[in-house]
Amino acid sequence: MKHAILSPSGAHRWLNCPGSIQANKDKPWEQSVYALEGTSAHTLLEVCLRTDSDPTTFLGKTLERGHMPVDEDMADGVGYALDYTKSYLANNPKATIRIEQPVFPAPLLGLSNSIIWGTPDIQLDNYPIELVTIDYKHGVGIVVPVKENPQLRIYHAGGRQSAGRYRRYRSVVVQPRVPKRRPVQEHTITDVQLVQWLDTVVKPAADLALTDDAPRVAGDWCRYCAADGKCKAQMEQKLVKAKKEFTADPKSLAPADVARYLDMVPAVETAIQGLKSYAISLVHRGVKVPGYEADTTRSSRIWQDEEKANKVLTKMGLETKERYEVSLLSPAKAEAALVAKGKIPRKKRGQPRQNTPLDDVIAYTDGNPTIRKIPPPDSVA
Repeated sequence: MKHAILSPSGAHRWLNCPGSIQANKDKPWEQSVYALEGTSAHTLLEVCLRTDSDPTTFLGKTLERGHMPVDEDMADGVGYALDYTKSYLANNPKATIRIEQPVFPAPLLGLSNSIIWGTPDIQLDNYPIELVTIDYKHGVGIVVPVKENPQLRIYHAGGRQSAGRYRRYRSVVVQPRVPKRRPVQEHTITDVQLVQWLDTVVKPAADLALTDDAPRVAGDWCRYCAADGKCKAQMEQKLVKAKKEFTADPKSLAPADVARYLDMVPAVETAIQGLKSYAISLVHRGVKVPGYEADTTRSSRIWQDEEKANKVLTKMGLETKERYEVSLLSPAKAEAALVAKGKIPRKKRGQPRQNTPLDDVIAYTDGNPTIRKIPPPDSVA
């Protein structure tokens, strides 16, 4: 069983849009550089847990073929998950740890194991008091909430199916690279709350998602769907809503309305970009789209072979200083090089950065006015 039809990691999508299961049925597996970075960080976490090693031990090393080498940012982030895990086990000596072990909640939902199963990063089994499920997120672009996190709750259900009822279930999201948010987020629910959620939310959505004509519903979960930009429900909802909502003069809006419209922007932009990408693919395949024709962006000149080009430029009389542009390292790259050479101390996890001679020659540019979405308040157990 390589992939679950109802994947816990995709639960946020299929719980909200049951039709997404059919939309992604034959989607080829693709891995972006960000996903590869996350996969590499998870491998580092697993290796450190199994060998009781500090992540800085592996700096510069590639732990699996095709993965990204361990850098300081990766080691620092994984360290938060290790610190939390070791602290919990030290304070709960009867607890045991499960690392990357599959769980099967299917029987609780009346389904077969091939339909819904998953592999938590870490589970700390403190039966019968609590089951702790830890999910490490290396990404910084999308903030992962811990409260009502469906992926972790389904993992809890898998642990419950295996061991029995726990008094409580603790969800832990470790996402240390998100600015202005605590690296470790926690939220706890009771067994009654978990079972009620499974019965009233997950089971109805799962049963519906497994049908051929399951409805599609647009939302922020469309981001990684194979039908993104090609889904009629998404197009109709977002474009019609945009036409209706964005007719007002922004200067006439109250702050509350400005905030409401801003919340819509990412989904609308995603829908529009998806529509444009799909339209381009249609036109360039010869499909007639009324009012549009195939075109290309302006091409830029590049060297076919830089080494050969360098020889030609040399023969034509350009000196070395005329052939090459040289610039000083950025402060971040210079600092990394000095750390690697042992000239300045490495920043310790969770500690403020120490002053170095670089501080006397580093300045900061003025920031341009912008806005950012305020993250939700920290959730605690």
